Amino acid sequence: MVTSEPDRPSTALRASRWGARCVLLCTIAALSLSLVWTGPATADPGSHATSYQAQHNRIGGQSSAAGSATKDSLSASARRSAADTAVAAARSKEGFPYVYGAAGPNAFDCSGLTYWSWAQAGVTIPRTSRGQAGLPSVPLSQLLPGDLVTYYSPVHHVAMYIGDGQVIHASTPSRPVYITTVDRAGPNPTGHRVLG
Repeated sequence: MVTSEPDRPSTALRASRWGARCVLLCTIAALSLSLVWTGPATADPGSHATSYQAQHNRIGGQSSAAGSATKDSLSASARRSAADTAVAAARSKEGFPYVYGAAGPNAFDCSGLTYWSWAQAGVTIPRTSRGQAGLPSVPLSQLLPGDLVTYYSPVHHVAMYIGDGQVIHASTPSRPVYITTVDRAGPNPTGHRVLG
């Protein structure tokens, strides 16, 4: 009795199909990486010049002379939307514990809270309070919700402005994340705009 093997694709055909699958998977992986890449891997982690600028451009910070009024109003709208998301994220963490070096989602230090909150809006900012102090300065009288306020000299504390003269911050292990006024969060307050 002779048994015949079922028809199988040739080795060349199987290799061709395997190659096509590899190309497809590699293309998907490359596209995924291009969506999250924010700057060169060699960039100084304390510098906001690479990832911050890339995020700023993505949110709509660039405009051309042609149609700039429409583009600028869309940019302002996109910036406000991102800032509103960051503020909502920070406020959702009120009462969470302070832990030095923590950046969420269940515990925070001061810069960890601001870093995590802006990340929820899809914006990468420097991780440390000193790095965040390198963001563009803004007078305290012109603070908008989502702006950061750094404290002390040299800077070693940061909070997020939430409107009505108030900030939210993670200050010490003895007190969880809380809301206070700009002037009660520390000495030498200086405003910084994340998306300008």
